[in-house]
Amino acid sequence: MIPIRDANPTRRIPFLTLAFIAANVVVFLLWQPTFGTEAEQQGFFFCQAQIPYELTHQTSLADGGAGARQALDDDFGPGAGRTIQPFLEQACPQKGWIASVFVAMFLHGGWLHIGGNMLFLWVFGNNVEDRLGRALFPIFYLLGGVAATGLQVAFDPSSTVPSLGASGAIGAVLGAYAVLFPHARVTTLVIFFFITVVELPAVFVLGAWFVLQIFSGAGQLGTLTYTAGDDSNGETQSVSDAAVSLAGQDGEVAQPAVAGAHDHQVRIRLLHGGGGSEVPGHAHQGWLLPGPQTRPGEEASGCPC
Repeated sequence: MIPIRDANPTRRIPFLTLAFIAANVVVFLLWQPTFGTEAEQQGFFFCQAQIPYELTHQTSLADGGAGARQALDDDFGPGAGRTIQPFLEQACPQKGWIASVFVAMFLHGGWLHIGGNMLFLWVFGNNVEDRLGRALFPIFYLLGGVAATGLQVAFDPSSTVPSLGASGAIGAVLGAYAVLFPHARVTTLVIFFFITVVELPAVFVLGAWFVLQIFSGAGQLGTLTYTAGDDSNGETQSVSDAAVSLAGQDGEVAQPAVAGAHDHQVRIRLLHGGGGSEVPGHAHQGWLLPGPQTRPGEEASGCPC
């Protein structure tokens, strides 16, 4: 179901809703390495997105020492911490773990991710802004994202998996819409064996969105397979969480996928460096990470993005 518009006119132009949409699109197109390599994108997410371990330990993975290395090993397998942490120390040594909570609300894992979020924000956010007012609406939006982050951290406080997306903030907006306008109806494009446009109760459309978030999140809480071992006989292991893929060689890598009611977590597969073409960067015990990108004459600093 794709909402097109609601039968619920507003009294004024929703400038703040438009501003949030514009900010998300600008970040996605002009700041994120959306058109870069998979390794660039995943390095960017590690440097900019919210990571539960960093919040609960009040330090970045780069500065977390042995504890952070062990947490990375727990999520991504033995040896991961000894590779990822040195990479982060060079790529983004000054990451602000508090600021990452808010930065992550404006990051997205792919075109469908941002497209779906911005569509729902436009269809339903304008009415919530109209009712709450321009002073309260942005506070409510950001607090919704913070609350969703807190819920995620409570469930998995030691996770080193980057989490990103506006779904938590938008979920708060959609919940407010359902409470404020329980009898509103939404013109919806329905694609199910056939394509048709129907008018549905808003609570039905919003309920379907929340159910989708729950099931998509449950689908991501399974196992993740990565490859390790020697060149000829790799060992396949499972990681009991979604993880982010920094690909160091040619081959299929997992694409960003929905992570659940809060946001999207980006899957990662750490590939053994035996075969394929290496990405220039750091190698440690067969794990490859891209090196920080620099311009001629510049020191390596900031994220590789």
